[in-house]
Amino acid sequence: MQLKNILAFAGYCLAAAGTYCPLLRLFGITNQNLFAINKPYGLLILFTCIVGIVLLSAGRRHNAQTTARILLALVIVLFAGAHFKVHNTFSGITYKGIGGYLAGQVKFIWGWYVLFAGAILSVFTTYASKKRIEK
Repeated sequence: MQLKNILAFAGYCLAAAGTYCPLLRLFGITNQNLFAINKPYGLLILFTCIVGIVLLSAGRRHNAQTTARILLALVIVLFAGAHFKVHNTFSGITYKGIGGYLAGQVKFIWGWYVLFAGAILSVFTTYASKKRIEK
């Protein structure tokens, strides 16, 4: 196995592990991972990681590139959705100060770094250029 395949494998494994890492801290009391936030979406990201690993193992590099792009898009959409959900959940409260205070109590924590690092690592290593043979 080549080094770029090993790094892509590590990226997919890192993204899969990121689904179990804490992503949100609610009011300083509890942490939530991806499956507590949105279970079907977590399973979709985990399934995408598994498909990418299988494609890398089978030597289907072009399909692994597509899977890496899909994984990165899913993580970006997840982050945007979580951000909008946190800030819009408390927008129905009449007093804006209270709503802003409650939205500020929901913190994004270190699990996002793991998810993004895995997705970006898998994208960059599947797109690593091949060495050209000079004639």
